[in-house]
Amino acid sequence: MTFHEKLRRLFMSATVCGLTTATVSAQGDLDPPAAPGPSMKSLQEIYDRIDVLEDRQDTLLYMMASHMDLPWQFTVASDTSNDGEYASLAFGPDGLPAVAHYNSSSDDLRLSRFEGSMWTTETIDDDGVTGLHSSLAFAPNGQPAIAYYYAGAGNLKFARFNGSTWDIETVDDNGTAGRYSSLVFAPNGQPAIAYQGGTNLRFAQLNGTSWDITSVAGGGEYSSLAFGPDGHPAVAHRELIAFGLPSEYALRFSRYDGSTWETVTVDDGFSMGPYASLAFGPDGRPAIAYADFISDAVRLARFDGANWNVETMDSGAGVGHYTSLAFGPDGQPAVAYGMANEGVRFVRPTGSGWVQQTVHEQIGGVNHISLAFAPNGQPAIAWYLNNNALGFLHRGLFLP
Repeated sequence: MTFHEKLRRLFMSATVCGLTTATVSAQGDLDPPAAPGPSMKSLQEIYDRIDVLEDRQDTLLYMMASHMDLPWQFTVASDTSNDGEYASLAFGPDGLPAVAHYNSSSDDLRLSRFEGSMWTTETIDDDGVTGLHSSLAFAPNGQPAIAYYYAGAGNLKFARFNGSTWDIETVDDNGTAGRYSSLVFAPNGQPAIAYQGGTNLRFAQLNGTSWDITSVAGGGEYSSLAFGPDGHPAVAHRELIAFGLPSEYALRFSRYDGSTWETVTVDDGFSMGPYASLAFGPDGRPAIAYADFISDAVRLARFDGANWNVETMDSGAGVGHYTSLAFGPDGQPAVAYGMANEGVRFVRPTGSGWVQQTVHEQIGGVNHISLAFAPNGQPAIAWYLNNNALGFLHRGLFLP
């Protein structure tokens, strides 16, 4: 970005947002005919100062944006029949959203991307019944990658865009691997995937040439992977404890300490822990959003350094389907989830509790919800519409 572009961006942003920013000034011309005098600012000094002001301004704008009462905008990202199941939303380095999803009519893996003015959708893999449990992430080089389940053979697959075409490979081919896949790029830039293999939680990470696969713990349902500030992986997942009507489950948290995996129970009970969604807060501690279907509640468990503290964010008949957790630019957790016969809900904390907002009304089931924050600090949600299409919501007047 040139000096003049940075200067224009700085002052336009301040004008649009009604902010007062520091005034950048210099004595004499910006390009003086000779070396600057003792009291003059050089062009490089002005440029460096604008960099500092931009960083401060962006932080302030993001903080303000997360609390602004802006409207939610709805669009259909793909209206192809039965597009949108297993929706997984992520923002690329260009600041634009993309959603990986499954089409249950064609049994294909699909990717929808916003191109700046419109949504486009392409088929990534059409080999048999494939694309279920899709999980999207962007690699350090800015290219998208997707982990997903190939139901035709019971395998975990991985697709990665190389700049012109998609490279597709099988990660785990044991015949029972790939459900509940969760893809994240590790701090070393290599892809890592948590998933269910048989009745166990498995973890696969690319070592540069091949995939190292570990059986971590029992369970593996609703696996959700994240890397902690120590650079080690952690997974939230659910395990069946006792079969019955209803069955008893435990919400587990498994974390690698550099040499071994340790698994602890976060919460347990009848129908406990579906749709577990893990994220690390700015304090470096893990949090998990999940559903409690016996109590008809959405819960949030946060680790305080010694114990897991559980609180209820919302309750009511049919609440908590497909919970998705993300931390906003203000450092506070946000959760999107479905409310039966009502629609998509979004909940954020206040000083004294939680505020719930129905952001899209929808009669019938709300399925496969995925929440992410855009680079402009505003939340966005993708999900499978009950009229068999891919829906997309974002808060604000326009996308970045």
